[in-house]
Amino acid sequence: MSEVSGDSVKQWSRERQLAYWINAYNAFVLQTVIDHYPIRGSAPQYPPGSIRQVPGAFERHTFRAGGRTVTL
Repeated sequence: MSEVSGDSVKQWSRERQLAYWINAYNAFVLQTVIDHYPIRGSAPQYPPGSIRQVPGAFERHTFRAGGRTVTL
């Protein structure tokens, strides 16, 4: 799968950009869950099996989309 450049994304309509970023976010969430399955965590403030049990899932794991590096 080829990456979409940041310049390409900027030229799209607002609706298309929104759809792109929502789809990218959802794909990255799924990839994080797959990469850490089965999720086993011990953080009492989050449900068992939750992506929140994956250390750094939202702050440290990086992905490439729209010509840039992003986190969840």
